[in-house]
This record gives sequence, C-alpha cells and structure tokens, in this order.
Amino acid sequence: MQKSTKLGLTPRCPFASVKRCPQYYQSLSLLGLAGSTKIDQEEDERLEHFWERSDLRPPTEEYAPAILGDAHFSNFCPEIIYDQFGYFSSHLRDYSDEIDRSIARQKLEKLDISDKHWRWRWESIRSMHYSECPLYSPLREGGGFREGSGPQFKLGFLGMSIQFKLSWHDLRDWIARQWSGFMRLFRSGDTQLEP
Repeated sequence: MQKSTKLGLTPRCPFASVKRCPQYYQSLSLLGLAGSTKIDQEEDERLEHFWERSDLRPPTEEYAPAILGDAHFSNFCPEIIYDQFGYFSSHLRDYSDEIDRSIARQKLEKLDISDKHWRWRWESIRSMHYSECPLYSPLREGGGFREGSGPQFKLGFLGMSIQFKLSWHDLRDWIARQWSGFMRLFRSGDTQLEP
C-alpha cells in the first residue's frame, strides 16, 4: 500500500468489485474451484453474461485468469490474491513437488530467511500493484463495453419515446459537454430565464 501512497492513489483498487472489473470477477469466480467459497451459481451466471459484452475480456485464454494444476494462479487480479494469500500479485506458483519444497526450505533455513517470507509457501510470485494491471487504465477512462452494448436510455414524453444506446465513454463525454456548457452560461452571468 506504500506504492499507492507514493503514486497518490487510493490504497486499494477502486475497481475491485465483481460489477466493475471482469478480471476481479473472473479471479473471484475461479477461487471457488480452489476451495474458497463459491459465488452463488445464479449470480455467477448473471455476472458471466454481464461481462460477455465487455471489450475488457481477455482476447485469448493466455490472458485470462486461470488455475493451472493444484496451485498455480495465473493472470489473477492482485486484489483477489491479496485478500486470499496476503500478496499483491498476479501470479503465484506452488512448488512442483515436495522434493523442490524441501530443497527450498533447506536453503531458506541456511540463509536464515524469516518464516514470513513468501518463498516458504510459493516457488514464485509476480508482484503487481493495481495501477500496473492492464485493465486499470481502460477502466479509469470509462471503457469496458463495446459500442451499443452499454447503457440504454429511454426518454418519453406524451406517449412518444426515443431510445438511446450509448457506450459508457460516450455517456461520460456527453455529460462533460453538457456540464461545460452549463458552466459557461453560469459564468457569463446570463442566468435569467426568459418567460
């Protein structure tokens, strides 16, 4: 969390939610297969359907969160890994077998490495701060859904309605333009409404 302070960011990722980030959702969903509490099946299906429309989904399986073997967590959200294992990391790999674990432990004892060090449990980890996550910048800029798959707005008056399909990015830009126009009008002093 020192890195967050140094960068002037919040201590934890502001998108660490199953409804704000597909990487967070997929990582949490996979933890259910590794012995953690599973997301309710109906909720998991609903979230999977929700994130299918996102352009932030990994383009290939190599980029998707995965559990390989018994304990190799790959491409996980660092917030999920931290909550589960105590390390801000995107990859954790357990030792291949007890022989490798035993050899590593002997070396750690010989070097007088604290038993709190991650090497006592894991063969390797890849540390990652949330700001280094490949999804952080697109999420921060309001991306996430393909054109036309974002929110839909229906405006109705006197029995007639118009439906708008906007991406989150387009909606944010539209609001910014409207706010900017309002502020220009307000600063000009012409705040009187004509009858």
